[in-house]
Amino acid sequence: MSPGGTLQIDAAKTARRILFTVLWIQVAVMVGNLVFNYFDIANHISIRRIFNVAREESLPTWFASLQALLVSVTAWALWRLEETRGWLLVSLFFLYVSIDDAAEVHERVATALSDAFPSLPFLADYPSFSWHLLVAPILGAGLLAVAIYQWRRIPTPRTRLLLVAGLAAFAVSQSFDVLEGIDGLFEGWADDLGVADYTVSHGFRATEEWLEMLGTTAFWAPMLLRLGDTVDVRVKRLKGTGI
Repeated sequence: MSPGGTLQIDAAKTARRILFTVLWIQVAVMVGNLVFNYFDIANHISIRRIFNVAREESLPTWFASLQALLVSVTAWALWRLEETRGWLLVSLFFLYVSIDDAAEVHERVATALSDAFPSLPFLADYPSFSWHLLVAPILGAGLLAVAIYQWRRIPTPRTRLLLVAGLAAFAVSQSFDVLEGIDGLFEGWADDLGVADYTVSHGFRATEEWLEMLGTTAFWAPMLLRLGDTVDVRVKRLKGTGI
């Protein structure tokens, strides 16, 4: 509260707190996955699936979809404040990402296309999931476009470091997804290591999803921090005019 009894909100500080909270939630997501899916303390498959990072229709999937939606809302707010169309396109892209996380759009579209055109040589010879060839290039181009836009729109060392980290996280996560789609690969590695198949396969899949969450956060951070700074500047200007 200010001395006059007016509620004061530091938008930039609030943005930092949101990011800090999101990172801790992601740590909690991985801890929950470890406790319920490796240690299996509940001893029931239905409970395990609630916390399974590598499985759709779980709390981690809900969180990933919600985070992408919040990125979309943040970009939309920047569009309204700065009146720059690029932020609107960023908002629409992450809105799609949010929907995709919740509804598995890219997997289902790719499956339908590969079933419709099974004789395409590049699909028939590809050893992993068909969506890597059919949809991944589009999503990758979208992420790169968002990164380039932010790189130019918010040209600070912190922003650029976060964008490089985000792109790296997405690149590694998708390389894990490629490995996941190769028949027998994880099982062979498990045999070589002398561990259960689940230990290797689930470990890779969980890490893949976690890296995607971190990548989304890295893309979100510059937007959210800029929004906080922009709101604070607007508020100070209004106070200066006596409104």
